[in-house]
Amino acid sequence: MISQHGKQVQLIFTIFIGLLMLRGAVGIIPSSVQSAQSANALDLLQFTSGGQGLGIVLDSIDATPGSYTVQGDFLGENADEPVYLRTGIDDITSFLEKCPTNDPVYSMLRNDFTIRKDGAIVEDIPCSEPISSIPIDQYTNELIILQSLRTIYYMDTGIPNSLPWTSMSLYDWMTSVVDGVNITSNIGQMYCCDLIDGELLISLGLNPGNREYARDWTNYNGGGIAPLIDLIAHEARHADNNAPWHVAGCAAFPDPNDGPLGCDEFYDLSNLGAYGIQYWLHQSWLTGYFDIGIGCNLDRSLEYSTMHYAWVGGYRDRIVQYIPPIDMPDPPYGGPCFVPLTISGNAGVSEATLSYMDGTPKATKADSSGNYSFRVSNNWSGKVTPSLAGYSFSPPSRNYTNITVNETDQNYTAILYAYLLNVNKGGTGSGTVSSNPLGINCGSTCSALFDKNTSVILTSTANTGSTFMGWSGVCSGTGTCTVTMNAAKTVTANFEQTQQIFADVPLDHWAASWIVRLYQAGITSGCGTNPLIYCPEQSVTRAQMAIFLERGMNGSAFTPPAGTGAVFGDVPLSYWAVNWVEKLYADSITSGCGTNPLIYCPDNLVTRSQMAVFILRARHGATYTPPAVGGSTGFNDVSTDYWAAAWIKQLAAEGITAGCGSGNYCPEDPVTRAQMAVFLVRTFNLP
Repeated sequence: MISQHGKQVQLIFTIFIGLLMLRGAVGIIPSSVQSAQSANALDLLQFTSGGQGLGIVLDSIDATPGSYTVQGDFLGENADEPVYLRTGIDDITSFLEKCPTNDPVYSMLRNDFTIRKDGAIVEDIPCSEPISSIPIDQYTNELIILQSLRTIYYMDTGIPNSLPWTSMSLYDWMTSVVDGVNITSNIGQMYCCDLIDGELLISLGLNPGNREYARDWTNYNGGGIAPLIDLIAHEARHADNNAPWHVAGCAAFPDPNDGPLGCDEFYDLSNLGAYGIQYWLHQSWLTGYFDIGIGCNLDRSLEYSTMHYAWVGGYRDRIVQYIPPIDMPDPPYGGPCFVPLTISGNAGVSEATLSYMDGTPKATKADSSGNYSFRVSNNWSGKVTPSLAGYSFSPPSRNYTNITVNETDQNYTAILYAYLLNVNKGGTGSGTVSSNPLGINCGSTCSALFDKNTSVILTSTANTGSTFMGWSGVCSGTGTCTVTMNAAKTVTANFEQTQQIFADVPLDHWAASWIVRLYQAGITSGCGTNPLIYCPEQSVTRAQMAIFLERGMNGSAFTPPAGTGAVFGDVPLSYWAVNWVEKLYADSITSGCGTNPLIYCPDNLVTRSQMAVFILRARHGATYTPPAVGGSTGFNDVSTDYWAAAWIKQLAAEGITAGCGSGNYCPEDPVTRAQMAVFLVRTFNLP
């Protein structure tokens, strides 16, 4: 329906048809035209008018796969309600004022997508903000292409199945079928593809005279980033395997026996042709399926939507059979406005967490002064709840309904109701400490919050071979320790080893207490019997390390699943530690020591630098990455460019190592079994 916009739309549509005929957006046509797969009329992309409610809103970038309650694999197909994908672009007009060279994904764009000019690789691409103020001679075609790629990336990254013809995102699909673009001096020649230095490149003969219009998303002049994106998608489709090619016989080229072959034979969502993709993209922007903030620009939304409507009509006329619908939606054009608003204030205490829902559960933390700030969707409704262990808050939460302005001075009063009790253990021996009321089991839990003025009774229990020597800190003596929690407090339980367990680890050995704790936790049974020995100075092999780490992560009673002998070329089924080694690999703690074939080097010694990586991955998970190393590692013998510098620095930061002496870490030294005991007890907080 055209309604009140009819005359303007019809005028633009007439102009548009002429523009479209001149664009040359046609790919290479094979000598034998392939027939497209037959379409089912039920597969046509149809959208409900934007005036019927918000529908289903899905978040891009940080979306969780599998969380969407719509029908079918493709999110826009047969949905019970209109679907609006909340893209990574809140306001397309403001978005295009920013330089792609300043975007966090700039390096990725340049690595993924080659930009050439007449065959030569384009290196630096200057840009300054705002883009609308760049002199036209500096707003180059190379910059326009880069801006288009940036826009494509933020269109649907993070949402699976957003496109009907592929399960990939728009950016991932494009970079999977072509390697980049070659901007040529042959103005008007657009095709797929040139092969240059082994790269498949879309050839774009862009007219320098149209650059002024390309600052914008789209406009009444018919130019903009939007039609360039649809053109790149058109040509990329020609590089896609099994994609349908062009035919004749559509409204734009009605004679099936006459050229050019400028039509798609079918409109089939599961196998869209190049023109079908262009139709689909403009229809998605028009209706808000890809919501890029068109509805947030009241002074431009009609212009944007009118042009999308015109593009939709033009590409619709490039389809022979199963012609899709055309409809100008009611305002707001382009879907709901998601320009974020800010909620800010003071939580009353530092490090408080403020939790809320905005499509998915989210949270932000207050800074060291208690200040906080976060963004939510335009017209957001929901509840914000502050929390911090040991505190209650007044008010306990705040409710918001359809906010349309920034909410400032949203302050809370934090009321302390609990204090932290921390238990340390000292001496050469080992033991446990428990509390009444429950909370401390040290063991593994050596600190806990207790309500203000609570009396906490601590009881110590020495392990076999150790004796409890008494309390220090807020308690003394050898009996129970009673602590009144009227402030945060710390107490130390001192244990001394009185019985030698390993024949080769005397009571005065520097690591005696650590080795005994490792033994009593069931992580090791030593290295020999009759007498029981530990071999503290023996270096640890990679096979032994696998056992230590898996028991540390999973407990002393853990038994790994049976190995296959087929994972590592040097760890056959007959190898004594095959089960442990393959489990460590399955947990992604190790990727082996070599490839082609994949090998583990089970009998190689583990260096202290390697151990830093293994320990932190075992403690934090296989995907853990330590913070950047910064200006210093803290150790004389570990430079900031050493391969494991960040891991070693973080190991020290977490109190797991203090180095090997004299300000050094000794990264290339092998790890001894005595050192391993210290690493493991500290990493897994063993009793």
